[in-house]
Amino acid sequence: MKKNSVHLALFFALAFLLTSPLAANAKEPKRGAYFEYGPLETLTSQSLGPEGGSIVFDQKTSPLYGATLTFPAGALLQNTLVTVALQKGRLNLPDGRPHTAPVFKITCGSLHELAQPLTISFPHDFSRSSGGVAYAVERPDVASCTGSDCETGSLEPLTTVAYGQKGGTISAITFRAETTVTTVDH
Repeated sequence: MKKNSVHLALFFALAFLLTSPLAANAKEPKRGAYFEYGPLETLTSQSLGPEGGSIVFDQKTSPLYGATLTFPAGALLQNTLVTVALQKGRLNLPDGRPHTAPVFKITCGSLHELAQPLTISFPHDFSRSSGGVAYAVERPDVASCTGSDCETGSLEPLTTVAYGQKGGTISAITFRAETTVTTVDH
């Protein structure tokens, strides 16, 4: 009887070790959607002040054609250089769908937060999908990440404020003065 108890205890100990996180491969595949950062291509830089203003991408050759950034009065407390750059990384969706919407980074000088929310309006083809979700791409805390994990980001939904099916836009807001954003069809 004692021998069976020892064998049973060894069996459970081995089963625990094989299924525990300690036994997991360090290169475990990523779960969910994730973004692999790439080089940035500056598309525009514009000075905006406390009175607010908009940056409109109305040139058909722009990868952000149809997008608008609207800063309400009071969002910026002083004149600030707003830069918009195309992020040439790759968004990996868990279901394997290709991601075709542009990913872009918005930087408002050295600010981290806006006093009023920025509205970002994205073009959207409602004939292709019934809607989408606007996301901020969150880079991990550099102090707590290691290796290639520092080169990827996860998606965090932004607050969607309007679906303009007639005009073909999805609008979302953020208080972040430096953020990388995109949309994903649902």
